[in-house]
This record gives sequence, structure tokens and C-alpha cells, in this order.
Amino acid sequence: MRRIFTPGYLLYTAALLVSAAGAYHVLAPRMRPLTVEDMASPDYRDDPETLMRKIDRDGLLHDLRPHAKATHDGIDYATNNDGLRDDHDYTLEKVPGVRRVLMLGDSFVFGYGLPLEQTMARQVMSLLDPSSWEVMSFGVPAYNTVHEVNFLEERGLKYHPDDVLLMYHPNDASIGVVTPLGDEVVSEAIILAYYEGTASEHDRERVVEYLRSQGWPLAPAWNASDLKSRDRNYLIHHFLPLYWAEVEKALDKLQQLARQHRFRVHVAVIPELDRPWEGHPFVGLYEHVRGEMARRGFDVIDLYRVFRHYPNSDLMLWGHDGHTSAFANRILAHVLAEHLKGH
Repeated sequence: MRRIFTPGYLLYTAALLVSAAGAYHVLAPRMRPLTVEDMASPDYRDDPETLMRKIDRDGLLHDLRPHAKATHDGIDYATNNDGLRDDHDYTLEKVPGVRRVLMLGDSFVFGYGLPLEQTMARQVMSLLDPSSWEVMSFGVPAYNTVHEVNFLEERGLKYHPDDVLLMYHPNDASIGVVTPLGDEVVSEAIILAYYEGTASEHDRERVVEYLRSQGWPLAPAWNASDLKSRDRNYLIHHFLPLYWAEVEKALDKLQQLARQHRFRVHVAVIPELDRPWEGHPFVGLYEHVRGEMARRGFDVIDLYRVFRHYPNSDLMLWGHDGHTSAFANRILAHVLAEHLKGH
């Protein structure tokens, strides 16, 4: 052992550690292509090596960098000339006779954890006649419904879509709002603590005063006592007008854009996959979303009714992650392809 720990060996080991640290700083941006937590910081410095970039304009904090490549957990990601996850570019003008579908969404549509061929858009396209159909993926990780509609307006309308397919997940209503209680983060935390029954007496009084001033119920029926914190937060964002009003504005804007640009809107509601089907906490949430979409004349596809016939672990990425697996995307693709062909 004394011979192993020679000065030369220690110097060699130190050199390896320095090299490893240097390699980490070089490769880490490529290995973390989906991170957005620090983008909101005013002193955040964008890195040209990352797949995502900060833009902070027109209601969008970030998008995907054009002609970018990254590898994360063994999966290769790449974007085309317009910052869409794809292996080819698209002309702005459609080929005559081809029906163009734009698929809006977040990391589910982007295809987090999946090769390109197993993503939603590619799976749907594989079931359609390529001489008659074109399906474009406008999925960007960490987008909500407001972001997705803004992204459609900024980046998608120039492609003259015939159909827009909004893939809606319960986290798409997670929109921050500033209130008299504090900024976006503080307001959400205090309101959640109030509905959980863990708020301080002072904060509880403030929330009660605020809710009463808006005419909102203090003890709504959806606030069951046995809810988990994340589940309650999802319900708050869907049933408390403070948050749902922001989603409504986006949906109204989408409806207006559809009329102006003559495309049809379809909405597929993706259920929360990491919650058991028995006693599922979001059945009322899905009904609420379906009703709001249908009220605006959107075609609604309820994937909860389809997915609940399959084991959750088969539908989840890697069997445990809440994103859709390749198997789930294949099921979804059959449903969406048949729906599109019938409309």
C-alpha cells in the first residue's frame, strides 16, 4: 500500500480529478438540456451549448435553440432550423393536398426520455398517409397553456396549419399570479398552506380576506382532506378562478386565432399517470377541462378513458416517471390518428 500512494501516484490522481472536473463543466450543459429553474433569474447567462435558451419576450421565458443537439440519459435530442424537435425542416407553404397538423404541448409532446421516433408526433404520423398528412411537433419542456398558445402565435401560424392539436396535462394550469398576498411564488405557497390547513393564523386571515373580497368559497368541495400536496395544488390551479382565469384567457385567444386563421382545434387531455386509476384524484378535474374545451367548440379527446384500462407502470416512462412511455404514445397515436381522419 505504501508503494501505491507515492508522490507520483498522488500527482496523477490529482490530475485525473482536475480533468474530470473540467470535463464536467464542459459536458454538463449538454447533459442538462431540459433545465429551466434558473432561467428566471435576471443574472442567468445563456449557454450556446444547451438545447434550451432564454428568450424572455412575448410572454415566453424560453424556447428551443435552432440547430441544437444534446444528449441526456442516453437519449439524443436535436432541433431543426426553427427550434422544433425534428430531424428535418419544413417549408412555410404546404404541399397541395396535404393536411398540416401542429401539436402543441410541453415535455410530453417534446418527447422527454424518448428517441425521436417514439415521440407523440412521430407515432401519430406513422399511422397516417404521408402523401396526405403532415404532423409537426411544437412541444417545449416546461411550457403551460399560456406559453403554448403564445408559441403557436409567434412560431406556428406562419406554417398555415389546418389543425392544431393541444395536448393538455394537469400541470398546464400551473401558472403563477401576483396577488395582494405576495409575488407568484409566495401567493401560491400561502394559498396552498391555507387549503391544507397548515397556514399560520396571520396568513390564514389574509387568505380569507382575499378570497372573500373576490367572492370565492372558503371551503370548496374539491378540497378533500386526504389530498396530497401536489394533487391539491393541481386542483387549486384548475378550480380557483385566480389561476384558471389565466388558462381561460389563453383558450379564448386560441379560439380567436382559430377563427382568424381558419384552423380546427382539437384537445387531448393526458391524465396524470403516476396516480392509481382506483380512487384517481383528478376525475373531476378532467371533466372540468373537457367542459371548458367543448364550450369553446374544440374537439375533445379524453385519454383518461383510454389509459385507465392499462397498468400505470406500462404507460409511464421507465415504468415510474410520469411522462408517457413509448407504449403509451403508441396507444395515444392510434386514438389521435383515428380522430383526425374522422374530422
